[in-house]
Amino acid sequence: MDVTLVLTHDCNLGCGYCYAGAKFNKRMTPEIADKGVDIAFSDSPSRIQLSFFGGEPLLAYAQLVESAKRARALAKERGVELRMSVTTNGTLLDDEKAKELAELDVYIALSIDGTREAHESGRPKMGGGSSFDDVKRGLDVLVRRALAFETISVVTPQNAHLVGETVQMLFDAGVPRVGLNPCYEASFTDEELAGWERGLERAADVMIDWYRKGRIVSI
Repeated sequence: MDVTLVLTHDCNLGCGYCYAGAKFNKRMTPEIADKGVDIAFSDSPSRIQLSFFGGEPLLAYAQLVESAKRARALAKERGVELRMSVTTNGTLLDDEKAKELAELDVYIALSIDGTREAHESGRPKMGGGSSFDDVKRGLDVLVRRALAFETISVVTPQNAHLVGETVQMLFDAGVPRVGLNPCYEASFTDEELAGWERGLERAADVMIDWYRKGRIVSI
């Protein structure tokens, strides 16, 4: 059973490529969240994937924790294998939240589009301004606490040529697993696609270098 709880439609970033639609301040009620968890455990599944999404789900952090605790208790009671994850932009992530999410065994996928230049080309704060430093601070929390996590970088026409630098920066920062998500709605020119190809070649070289140093990383 795979269930995703969209905890809020609100977000503190204004990414130009976001597919989640217009942002507005509406949060999932505790009653609906409980029903969502109940659905995950219906039909006697042996394995459950429960995901938290948004908007920015950490804007509804209290509900996320409450639902995760409830799901974890039900899984223990019923002997069900439970995997939980949250996809976050990382701007609200701090040591306390990272510790609590780790204790609940909630896997974190953090969205950062790579180098400052790559990130700032498409992930501004809501209303304008760079979000890079705030996201990087959240990333540093995960690395410092040595948690299992991954990053998600959206590849757009504006940053495709920086894919190699992005992968190198993230691996150098301590990220164990990098996801490169193409912006499928965008139109890429031949030149932009060629830059993307060169970036992937450089990313492969970076990955090989880390393997030769004895560190397992993945893209």
